[in-house]
Amino acid sequence: MPTWSQLAEQLAEHLKQLHVHLSTVEKKPLEIISLYERILGRNILITAMAEMLHVQDAKPGPVHKKLAKINEFDTIVTTNFEHLLERSYKPEKVNVIVGDENIVKYSPHTHTNIIKIHGDFSNYQKLVITRKDYDAFHKNYPVLTTNVSAWFSTKIPLFIGYSLNDPHFIQIRDFLKGALGNFLNRWFVVRFDATKDEIEKASGDNMVIINLPTDGKTKEDTLLEFLCEIQDYITTKQVSSLTSPEDPQERPREIKEVSKDNLTGRVVNAFSGLEVSLRTTLEKFDHTEKHLKNRPFSFLVKSALPSGILTTSDMSEISQIQKIRNSVVHAQSQVTRKDVEYVEKLTARFVQKLSEMETVTILPVQIELSVNKDFFQDGDTLTISGKVSKILPNLPVTVQIMGADSSLVHVSQLEVDTKGHFDNTFNTGRPLWQKSGKYAITAIYGADKNKATRIINYEKTEPELTDEIQLKIDGKSHIIFCLIEGGSFKGYYATLGTNVLTILTNTYADGRLSLRIPRHLLDAKKDDGDDDFFVLVDGEEADFYETKTVADRTLTVDFAMGSEEIMIVGTTVLGGETLQKDVVKILKSSGAPRDDEKYLKPQTLIIKKGQTVTWENCDSVGHTVTSGTPEGGHNGNFDSGMFVGDSTYCKTFDKTGTYRYFCIVHPWKEGKIIVTE
Repeated sequence: MPTWSQLAEQLAEHLKQLHVHLSTVEKKPLEIISLYERILGRNILITAMAEMLHVQDAKPGPVHKKLAKINEFDTIVTTNFEHLLERSYKPEKVNVIVGDENIVKYSPHTHTNIIKIHGDFSNYQKLVITRKDYDAFHKNYPVLTTNVSAWFSTKIPLFIGYSLNDPHFIQIRDFLKGALGNFLNRWFVVRFDATKDEIEKASGDNMVIINLPTDGKTKEDTLLEFLCEIQDYITTKQVSSLTSPEDPQERPREIKEVSKDNLTGRVVNAFSGLEVSLRTTLEKFDHTEKHLKNRPFSFLVKSALPSGILTTSDMSEISQIQKIRNSVVHAQSQVTRKDVEYVEKLTARFVQKLSEMETVTILPVQIELSVNKDFFQDGDTLTISGKVSKILPNLPVTVQIMGADSSLVHVSQLEVDTKGHFDNTFNTGRPLWQKSGKYAITAIYGADKNKATRIINYEKTEPELTDEIQLKIDGKSHIIFCLIEGGSFKGYYATLGTNVLTILTNTYADGRLSLRIPRHLLDAKKDDGDDDFFVLVDGEEADFYETKTVADRTLTVDFAMGSEEIMIVGTTVLGGETLQKDVVKILKSSGAPRDDEKYLKPQTLIIKKGQTVTWENCDSVGHTVTSGTPEGGHNGNFDSGMFVGDSTYCKTFDKTGTYRYFCIVHPWKEGKIIVTE
């Protein structure tokens, strides 16, 4: 990815190609970006930036992953637009907050909160990228501004990857200095190869530069080493706070001074080593850092028992070690050299055992598994319930259902309550329940050997289609029998010259739509056989299942509550000929407007990412294929220029999305390309 300055340089180069002269003031990154928007528009700016930042294909690097691994920061404020940082965390452990309305999601006690004050490319309306955006930030986002100011006022911020000349950095600091004056907390800023002048200047402004000399290494490797040091420091501090408290006033009154040179210090240090080793081992075997954070030693021991990391035979010895440690720390007895040798010897044995551990033997757990009945049909309620004989900390039960053809039709993870119970309820007959026969339900808890299986019988039934859709295509009437569950029909349409049947719905619950489509109206063919239809629910590719006869094809599509549009895409023009999947024909006489709007075949084309679309001009006059709309004009994505009859224009689509286009000369001729994964 380019830096902020490199990004501006690339945009400036594009402006130069358009013969735009940059003044001295406009050569600053923020001014270049602002000028780019003024000349080419915001849509083109956002598109260009998304490409330069590799938003679609970039993946988190080692630094992102290490920062997420530390897992000690409850609040991260970033001005980056991409999604690399949040992708480094487990989805259930991170809150991404963009804009004022999402601040209610802030939860420092249960999540890592990533505050994206400049928005991101999934919230492009909230992007802060130009001078105008910066100047209006406090006005547009008063709640976010207040909260960020509060965090910077009450906490010690650590800035990573920030320039001291960053406009928003300066803006926030000036705002807080004006409000707090000399009472503003010190800010710590990570810099690479900082000069003496930079360090002194920052110090005079009550900032501390953490200087990281690269010494021939890359900045990434240097920063990675720094983050590793932070993680090591936090781990050590958590388990050895009794041995080296920073502030003597904060020590519990009953704790004596602990020195590494005396017998008490040796006991505490040995015990701390055991605690660190046990935490590391538990983390290695799928116990998260956040789960272990600030937990007492007794909790760690109990967590290690079910996994086989420690056994019950170890308990009496570990209990004795802990008893001696607690006794000497709380001055309940005077430690002897014999006590020290005993603790150090046993601790060394346990640490050695933990360091050599490569695999964990999960102790057998018995699982009771039951279902509400043995025979099911489409739409029946299936309730799965059970009980485990032993609770494994923070471990869910995984439930898998295998179909009659041995394909996976359902998988879920169920929480285990304090009494060992778990349950789940859902309806059968989802898109993956394709065949009648025996289905196997398996519950797995921890290791693969801890499982139980139940067999049920499932009979697939076809819904009775009681409603009708009447379409008139090219003067001919067609009837589609249908049924909608969980909603109602709002409308439907099929435009002449397309291969897309669109159903508009009002949905009040999760449900399904079934359609029996006559083959002479719309079909999906490949060579001499049937091909799959393509189904979109609110623009997203959706699963479906179908049955076929010689005369028709019946499709059943599941939808979620709130769905509004379902599109059925075939390979034939509605009521007409078979289409090529990657060719759009500009029809004859498209140079003059007509009532039937028959200009393109198909008018909407749906393709996979990476496919090339070819437009064939079958007309006798020239046309253009220009991205955008007649109302909004050319948006800069692609433009064929004028190409005459019997010639073609090709365009490869490497990114998903919906691309509208029109003819500049004949603006009544509009089309759409939908690109999916």
